[in-house]
Amino acid sequence: MDIFTGPGAAGTGSQATGGREDVWKINMCDFHSIVCYVDGAIFHVPSNSHSEAVRVSGRPDNSWETRFVECEWGAWGRYPGAYGTLQNERKINEKQRRAIDAHYLGLKKVMKSGQFTGKWARPEYADVRLEWLIVRRPRSNSQVLAKMAQDNSVAVRRLVVECLPKGSPALAAMAVDQDIIVRQWVANRLPPDSPALAGMIRDNDSNVRWIIAQRLPQKSKALAKMAEDNNYIVLYAVAGRLPRNSPALAKLTYHADATVRMLARQRIGKNGG
Repeated sequence: MDIFTGPGAAGTGSQATGGREDVWKINMCDFHSIVCYVDGAIFHVPSNSHSEAVRVSGRPDNSWETRFVECEWGAWGRYPGAYGTLQNERKINEKQRRAIDAHYLGLKKVMKSGQFTGKWARPEYADVRLEWLIVRRPRSNSQVLAKMAQDNSVAVRRLVVECLPKGSPALAAMAVDQDIIVRQWVANRLPPDSPALAGMIRDNDSNVRWIIAQRLPQKSKALAKMAEDNNYIVLYAVAGRLPRNSPALAKLTYHADATVRMLARQRIGKNGG
């Protein structure tokens, strides 16, 4: 599954993309790219595309009054100064210089600390949080991870699932995430005897429930309860895992679906049919 299918991006000005998802699919420039206009306004999108940042700014790019510069710096090593980040111009005014310096020095700080507050917590800076998770995250930084489990970016939350310890309360809390893929990954990572996993048996997504049916302990009450599920694919998994002497399995031998009946009878040791 693609963790990068997430919310749209917005600039640091007043305009937004209106929740466009395709900004994630453009990746023409390097981390971390911005455009800075002559008035010091900075715009950024999580794809790091300069052209997309210009588009979401809502500003025309064909007049001196709206002239901008493209900048890139990945927050590695020593900050080269505003002029060292320029991609398409060698002249900037004092407002631009101050804005670019403040932006990249702020980026360096949050990449070191992992404390994504203020503008760094907004959807358009999801790439910053992803970069930190993938490349720069200290192994021991569990408190930051727990906070990021509620991130506004689906892509970030999907990656957080893979980073959190399997028995952590933060991972258990993600069992009710609004994103189906997040819940599927949570169901795959929670310990089989976790109360949070048992609590997911009523999830509204059948794929989530199928995963749970494959992972719950065979003798658990939760797995027996899943014999009442209304999805045949889920029931196929349940019938193949319940203990042979389970009353719930015996009930499935009389199920309306022929395949469910067959699997249950084969599990018990009776002839299928």
